[in-house]
Amino acid sequence: LAPRHDDAVVCATDLVAALGSAVPGLGLDLVGSVMTGGAALGELFLDRLVAELASAAAPLVIVLDDVHNMRNPGLLADLGRLALALPTTTRLVMASRWDLPLHLARLSLAERLIELRDEDLSFTSGEALELVTAVSRRTLPEETVRRLVDRTDGWAVGLQLAAISLQRAEDPEVCVAEFVGSDRLVAEYLTEEVLGRQDAAARRFLLDTS
Repeated sequence: LAPRHDDAVVCATDLVAALGSAVPGLGLDLVGSVMTGGAALGELFLDRLVAELASAAAPLVIVLDDVHNMRNPGLLADLGRLALALPTTTRLVMASRWDLPLHLARLSLAERLIELRDEDLSFTSGEALELVTAVSRRTLPEETVRRLVDRTDGWAVGLQLAAISLQRAEDPEVCVAEFVGSDRLVAEYLTEEVLGRQDAAARRFLLDTS
C-alpha cells in the first residue's frame, strides 16, 4: 500500500485487480460499489467482496504490506470490518510499522487474531549467525555474533547491514565493535526510510530536538 491508496476508488481497484488472478470471475464492476468521494469502501463493496471470496474454490491469503502508509480513517476502519467479515477460507495478513486504528478487539477476543511484534521478529543468536555468515561470507565466532545481536537488538535489517559492512572489513572484531548508528549503511537506510518519509516541519523538529 502507498499513500495513493488513501483514495477508496484506487484502493478498491488495486485490491480487486490483485484478487482477480486468484478468484476467476471477480469483476472490476465491484469497484462501482465504492462510496462516492473516495472516503471509504462502504458496506456495499465489503459485502459483495466477502460474498465473492466465500464462493472461491480454493483458500486465499490476502497480504497488505506497508499499511502504515494509509492515513484515511474511513479506509482503515473498513479494513477492520473486512477482517471481521472474511470467510473462514480466507486469511488477511497486514504489515505495518506502527499500530493503526483497525478496531480488531473482537477478533482478539474470539482468538482469531495473531500479532507478531518486535520481540517475535527479533533474530536469535543462532538465526543471526546463519544470516551474517551467508551475507558477509565470513565465519565469525558465536560470541562476536552475540555481541552484534546485542548491538542491534536482533533487528534483521541492522544485522544485514552489519553483514554487508563485514564483507570489506579488514578486522571483523573491530567492525562489530564499532558498528553503531553512524555506520554509513545504517545512516543511509534511516535517512531514506525514516527521515525521507517525514515532511519538512517534522524534519526541522527532529533536528532541533536531537
